[in-house]
Amino acid sequence: MQSSKLVKALAYMLTSNFVVLGVYLVTTIVMARMLSPKDFGMLLAGEAFVALFSFIFALGFRNSLFRISAQHEEGLQAGLNTAVGTGLFIKAVTFIPAALLVYLIATLTKPSADQLYVIACYIFIETMEGFAKLFGTVRRALGEFKLISIVNSTNKILRLAMIYIVLKYFGGWQLLVTLFAFFSIFKFLISYLSTMKLCQPRLDLRQVLPMLRESLGYGLYDTLEDAQARIDRVILNTMLGPTAVAFYAIPARLNRLTKTIPQTINQVFLPTLHESYERAESQFLNLAQHISRFFALSGAVIFILVYYFSDFIVLKLFGDQYAESLSIVKIFAYATLLLFLDKASNLILAVRGEHVKRIGSLLVSTIIFVAANLLLVPRLGIVGAVYAAIIASAARVLFMCFFTHKQISLMHLLMIAAVPAALAPLVPAWILIPAYPVYLYLSAIITVEDIKLLRKAFTKNRV
Repeated sequence: MQSSKLVKALAYMLTSNFVVLGVYLVTTIVMARMLSPKDFGMLLAGEAFVALFSFIFALGFRNSLFRISAQHEEGLQAGLNTAVGTGLFIKAVTFIPAALLVYLIATLTKPSADQLYVIACYIFIETMEGFAKLFGTVRRALGEFKLISIVNSTNKILRLAMIYIVLKYFGGWQLLVTLFAFFSIFKFLISYLSTMKLCQPRLDLRQVLPMLRESLGYGLYDTLEDAQARIDRVILNTMLGPTAVAFYAIPARLNRLTKTIPQTINQVFLPTLHESYERAESQFLNLAQHISRFFALSGAVIFILVYYFSDFIVLKLFGDQYAESLSIVKIFAYATLLLFLDKASNLILAVRGEHVKRIGSLLVSTIIFVAANLLLVPRLGIVGAVYAAIIASAARVLFMCFFTHKQISLMHLLMIAAVPAALAPLVPAWILIPAYPVYLYLSAIITVEDIKLLRKAFTKNRV
């Protein structure tokens, strides 16, 4: 019975994430088709600007709650109660200064009145999302993956319905972004009501500074990681205008959808990783090694799908008005693949609390990313932004693997991922798709033993 828990957890999260993925894709299609590229780009640029400061609103509680709860002397549930109560106190004290700070920074960029309104709405949305994510972390810590699936799917479906009704019968981006802000209140309430029966928050003032320090470490990394997915939109909006943001955002959003797989793996295994690290580091490292292969294989499969089929998807789903996006959609597949390769290294450093290495690696790659955008976008346009993403992602993979080279083999990951990346421009899909599983089988890079060990580690920590 216990051996089926991993399968059920993965099934719940995969089902939820694929529902969310599908709804997210439909939402993007609806907005792209029913708004002009200029208006769509303005919404995306405003969202991207606020997301650059997301660590102020979220504070990295997704990881710090797991770490503090696992270390509590009275057990996971008692530790979780304390961590949630302390986290709520920190957020209540910081959310108003955080919102004002981001708004003041926005005014320094001298946006238009419309752009400033979009930014103000997204500041409010990020604030509400910060509280909702805190409650969502509780559900993950307790293994309530079915509840997570229901809450996530319901929120996305309701948001899609709202977008369609507003744009179909009322029109205008102003009403839409205003309703986004009101909808974030609804999401907060749903998250709160579905979580409070699972724990009893208890404030421990002694935990405030340690938790704030841990959360800032995790949160700053998450923000820098998001920056590489969003700051390019801010730069494109500044240099080329909101229409260029829209053309770039279509393949970029398809790229973002591919993160469903690593997010699912993280959601299911992160509590287990923290627990195994506290009990036995050797077990933790063994689990991380097998997860690294899982990440690389997922990235290779997603790369193949994106490279061969995303241009068809762009034209069929988004229409001819986004034909200019076709010039970058295949190149984006390589940025997608690189996103998967540093995930296991990041997990090892995160669970160990080695934030300086994580943040340092990401900070350097972010600087490279910004510099490459500033250099390439004026010369190459939106294609330059994609090349900047590839260069920065490759740098981050090298830095992360350098810090964990004794635990994770970069060469092993490259053996999994490099074959489809090298052959895709040379051979058609009908050759590569059947040939790749044969290559994996003959090389014995991925075996059934990997899956068995992942399941064993999961069930052992869930007994």
